[in-house]
Amino acid sequence: MHLLFVATNLVARSRFVLTLPIMIAWLSLTFVGVVLGQSDEPPRLPVPKTEALRAAEKQIREIFQTEFAAAKKPAEKADLAGKLWNHTVNTDEDATARYALLDAARVLATEADANKFAFNVIESLATQYEVNGSELKMAVLVANSKGMRDAAEQVEFCELIQKAIESAAREEQFEVTSKLVPLLLVSAGKLKDAAQRKPFQTRHAELKLLQPQWAAVAKAKVTLAKSPEDEAANTNYGRYLCLTAGDWDKGLPLLARGTATKLTAVARQDVEQRTTPDEQLALADAWWNLAQSESGIEKQQLLLRANDWYTAVAPELKGLLRTKTHQRMESIKKQYPEAVELQARVRSLRDGTLVLKGFGLSSGMSKSKGKPAAPFTGELDREMVPKLLNARVQVGIKTVGQDKLTFVSRATVLPETPFAITLVSMNSKFVGHDTIVTEDFLKIAQLARLESLHSHGVEFPAEFWKEFPSAETLTQLSLVNAGASDATVATLPKLPHLRTLDLSDSTVSDVALERMATFPSLEFLGISRTRVTARGIEFLETSQLTQLRAENLNLKDWDLAVFAKLEHLSELSLADELLTGEGFRSFSESFPLKRLNLRSVRLSVAGATRIGEIASLQSLTFQEVAFDEAKLKALCAESRVESLGINDSTLPEAALRHLTASLDLKSLDLDGTKVTGAGFKGMMPLRTVTQISLNKTSLDDAGLVHVARAFPNATSLFLNETDLTDAGLKPLRSLTDLNSLALGRTRVTVNGLTSLESLASLDTLVVPAKVSPTEVRAALPQCRNVSGYSK
Repeated sequence: MHLLFVATNLVARSRFVLTLPIMIAWLSLTFVGVVLGQSDEPPRLPVPKTEALRAAEKQIREIFQTEFAAAKKPAEKADLAGKLWNHTVNTDEDATARYALLDAARVLATEADANKFAFNVIESLATQYEVNGSELKMAVLVANSKGMRDAAEQVEFCELIQKAIESAAREEQFEVTSKLVPLLLVSAGKLKDAAQRKPFQTRHAELKLLQPQWAAVAKAKVTLAKSPEDEAANTNYGRYLCLTAGDWDKGLPLLARGTATKLTAVARQDVEQRTTPDEQLALADAWWNLAQSESGIEKQQLLLRANDWYTAVAPELKGLLRTKTHQRMESIKKQYPEAVELQARVRSLRDGTLVLKGFGLSSGMSKSKGKPAAPFTGELDREMVPKLLNARVQVGIKTVGQDKLTFVSRATVLPETPFAITLVSMNSKFVGHDTIVTEDFLKIAQLARLESLHSHGVEFPAEFWKEFPSAETLTQLSLVNAGASDATVATLPKLPHLRTLDLSDSTVSDVALERMATFPSLEFLGISRTRVTARGIEFLETSQLTQLRAENLNLKDWDLAVFAKLEHLSELSLADELLTGEGFRSFSESFPLKRLNLRSVRLSVAGATRIGEIASLQSLTFQEVAFDEAKLKALCAESRVESLGINDSTLPEAALRHLTASLDLKSLDLDGTKVTGAGFKGMMPLRTVTQISLNKTSLDDAGLVHVARAFPNATSLFLNETDLTDAGLKPLRSLTDLNSLALGRTRVTVNGLTSLESLASLDTLVVPAKVSPTEVRAALPQCRNVSGYSK
């Protein structure tokens, strides 16, 4: 398998990342095999014998004779394919008839150019029978590659090609992937819109670079089938699995049998059982040292392997060895925070304990007031846990009498007392068409006590909501980039306790908002990049909504008046290039908005004034916005916010003096601007501001003098990735209340930091990666928390 194909649906802004996110996706995918062990699903059935299959096909033709005769047009063939598919539910005891029905549905769907449906049928076939699903999908795509479609349908066809490549790559069927890669380029070339065409062309270029590696791996596998001890083949395949795919469990034994190299020697040590702290620490250091001569994804994988061993041995260490180990672990974590977090999840799943933020709900989620307690039947829940885990779906359970959510794995011993599945979360980075089928979805829908249901990029079948007993308990529903439409929302049952609903990146429109307004407990709604208009938002006037994310809806200033009618709204996020901010004049003094986030808006002077006049605002953040002196002056003259962020934006130095008009400001964040600090020169001190963030700015030594004078009561100062040197630190000695200071990736050294020894309140310090935290602690004993920065 290759990481690249697991991470198809990464963040929309960075679809084609080749380093860390891809490796993270692989870790998330493979932890199922590492932690959960082998699947205990029933083995696939052999394809029925020819004579029996022909008899079944003849019988199908006789039963559906009229339908076959009438199916001439694509739509008619698609309808018949659906009938045959649905008829398979009556064939549980007849494997031959079921195969014949599915295969006939596949053929008809292919002829109808109903490619997505054909994929679903193929996945059902490949799950139940010994057929090559990747080759069947390739046949569908090749057969229909010359068809004429509108732009939206052609985009979907290209996406199916990508998904087929991913599926084949996960199965290491590189012959299939190599044939589909050129088809992706040809199909993308049929898109007239360059913006639609470009992502697929970029993807093709990336895939083409991988083809030589695929060929080498395929050759190595052939060699190993004949000669398992072949050193060169073991090296090539093992290195690919470990350092590219991240599948250490499978790749490490191969690598250990490879050609004699430093990498092979360390792999052999790793394969052996290292039990003493000295052995484990030596192995971790060996992986760390190997990583120093590598780059890119291979360096990441080596450091993550080192981190695994450092984590294992750290509790047994003392003194300087413990300090050194924690420094290296912290360094790895700062380079690859998400990957390290996933490693922690794998370890905790092995122990059967709950871990990690960012994956669905945290434990101990409070119940909604008045929510009835659904019965803990447990039978279906107990049956579904292993099935969902094998499909790479996240599962959380609660036992009788407890409100603590626990994530489970195949390593977890399920409680003997009744329990209920309360959380199901799936992501197309991990869950593919080949891992979960319609039957599985319908069983999820039958669970009686779901509280949280999350899908990112995985579409639910239309019939999912027909019978949904968890309607009374569901509090969180997320269908982001999951094919949600107005029809989807229309089929949702009454959800009296639903608090959070996110339908971003979907085709829902105003019609859907009218339905959403009927959910009495809804507090958060995400509708970014949908077909919703300002007219539709009016439907939410009677709702209890407090948070709304409505980015990229092509809103104009006059549309903002509809938000002012949402009388409970406390947080609003918008991102539209046509907004100037002038529409905020409709927000009355009594409007409760506390947090406003604006990205990529075309702010005007009048718009800045209107935003500043929103009396209730406490936090205001701009991102990718062009400021000039007049705009910041207009904003600060009216604003009474406590927190102001202007990030990754154009901000002239001369404009900074107008910040003195912000009398209530406590936190200032100018990350990612070109500020040098010169703009603070001669400015009246802002004594109310205690937190200042100037990360990734052009701040230099001369500018820091003015920063220290402008913010004399600073308690937290974040100056990472700036041009500071030792010579510039002395002005900080005047900040006697300074508690936290971040100087990562600057040119500061221990010698310069010693000038801060008089700062008795300084407790937390982030230093450049090349600076020894141990030496800093010795020079500044008041600093209890010193860490390196290597982001």
